[in-house]
Amino acid sequence: MEKTINNWFCKWNMLKTGLVALVSVGCLSCGNNNDGDISDSDLIQALQINKWITRDASSGEGTGSHAWVDLETTILYFTTSNSGISYWIQKDYDTDLGNSTTKDYSLFEYFVSDNSVTLYFENSYNTTLYFQSGYLVSESGSTIYEPSQMSSSDYEFVRSLGPQSGTSGGITFTYDPRAKKLIISGNGNMQNYKVGTQPWADYDIYSVEVEEGITSIGDNAFYNMYISEVDLPSSLKRIGKQAFANTLLKEVYIPSSVEEVCEAAFAGCNYLTTINFDYDSNENSSLKIIGDLAFSGCKIKQYMRFPNQLETIGMMAFSGSFSIVHLGKNIRSIGYGAFSSSASRGSFYINRETPPSETSLVLGINDELSNDIWSLHVPVGCKSNYSSKEPWNKFKYIFEYNF
Repeated sequence: MEKTINNWFCKWNMLKTGLVALVSVGCLSCGNNNDGDISDSDLIQALQINKWITRDASSGEGTGSHAWVDLETTILYFTTSNSGISYWIQKDYDTDLGNSTTKDYSLFEYFVSDNSVTLYFENSYNTTLYFQSGYLVSESGSTIYEPSQMSSSDYEFVRSLGPQSGTSGGITFTYDPRAKKLIISGNGNMQNYKVGTQPWADYDIYSVEVEEGITSIGDNAFYNMYISEVDLPSSLKRIGKQAFANTLLKEVYIPSSVEEVCEAAFAGCNYLTTINFDYDSNENSSLKIIGDLAFSGCKIKQYMRFPNQLETIGMMAFSGSFSIVHLGKNIRSIGYGAFSSSASRGSFYINRETPPSETSLVLGINDELSNDIWSLHVPVGCKSNYSSKEPWNKFKYIFEYNF
């Protein structure tokens, strides 16, 4: 292993030394112009039709038979007449730790003048390279970028690094692969999708921002994607079936404009612990329907307080370890197992004088008997209305409460 490493490293150094000799005609450290007859526009053209590659390597030995080699490659792509992308790859080979590869890239702007190319990176770092004998060379001469003509696959690769955009059913989407963020913009409803047919299905998305003007999230829009953050607009009215099912969301904010959270919209979000329904004391919420299995499989920890406007909660809609539920006066239908909680005890508040007519309420994770570990709180003077009607009479403790 040691002999192989040393042979490879020596060959690379010989190659690098040869390149230095090739380009070092004149004083590179002074930025002398050995290609003085090339104009700025010609140099820009030369920069754009090539990718520019520099390589570096280091190796070492640890105790015993431990040895390692690090290979670094940086490629400059001059994508426009004043901007580009620096792509970096590091490959580590270690006899103890195994092999690994790290990749990253950063954007830059550049300025050409008298055979010098100054790069201004997005992190405020800047550097100047000099065009010498067909190569780009750092001021000290220690870094040399070799040109290699761009191919169709190179252009496709560069496009994949930059922001990607498209349209779908009247909406526009833009994906930033560096931030792993998808932005949805436009006006009106997003179309419904079948699983796997979403135009962003192949993107590696961590966060989604839906801008103002969008009124509906389509069915299956982000089903089974690795999304951990979502920002929803105040114009939104509907969240479609399985729209965010099986994602990695930890918290979701439901704007007061939303009228319906459809069937299984957030089902299987195993990390979702917090749901924020946006409404204030003036009850400005539009939410009327929460569909079957809407938040099933989640791990809701906080107490759940719903706006008065809410009318329907579907079967098995919520799951988690919550111990307090507040429902308003307009609730008329509660599906079977709508609130499945692992809490050993809890309090269920319902601000309605007469029990909802369409209810098969089960609390807890086992069966109807689990209702007896929860207390029911109803408006003052309405205890008899609930204690005489199923399934409300399954509560062992029923109290009157001044809402």
